[in-house]
Amino acid sequence: MNHRQVEKVARELEAVADVSTQALAEELHKMSPRERMAIARQIEEDAREHASPLLPKLEFTSSGDLKTSDEIVLTEKGVVRLHAEFNPATGKALHAERSELSTVPNEIIGDVARFPNGITYDRSTNKIYIPEKDAKDFREDKLYDEKGHIVAVRGFGAHDRLLYSQDQKGFYVPVDGGVLTEKPDGSINFAPRHEEHQRPPELR
Repeated sequence: MNHRQVEKVARELEAVADVSTQALAEELHKMSPRERMAIARQIEEDAREHASPLLPKLEFTSSGDLKTSDEIVLTEKGVVRLHAEFNPATGKALHAERSELSTVPNEIIGDVARFPNGITYDRSTNKIYIPEKDAKDFREDKLYDEKGHIVAVRGFGAHDRLLYSQDQKGFYVPVDGGVLTEKPDGSINFAPRHEEHQRPPELR
């Protein structure tokens, strides 16, 4: 496997890791030791050069097998941290932990956050990426104060579903369990549905 092939396979497996670290571990374990080590080194290099908060943090053994994975996931029920340890002899998970978090600091999430409804928000550029299923029917409403200044923006997708709301205090995404809020400092917290006082007026 030449360097270009290694890079190609590494990119493909990074996409796999974004969906399932277990699947990544199994795919690596199927490879020859030499190929596995080359791919693991390439994935580590990619992570250093193009750090992405959307991908899990991966640690490999000296043989190139997946050792541990650690990721923060924004779900319909709140913010969850997933940690797993893998058996290099089998490529299977040995231990997995799931813990719920009330707040995640910016250092963990980074500038780009992907929300469970498909919305991706880049805080550094204030760009909002709309999922394909909502792009055709997407519309944005602006709320104004008595002086005509914009105080909030709401985005709606297919079937007039509220996708997000944004004002000076944060970027809000409604989920089944409540509201995920990204604050101006980049931290994200979760307010359960019963805590209505935590929700901005435009989401109530």
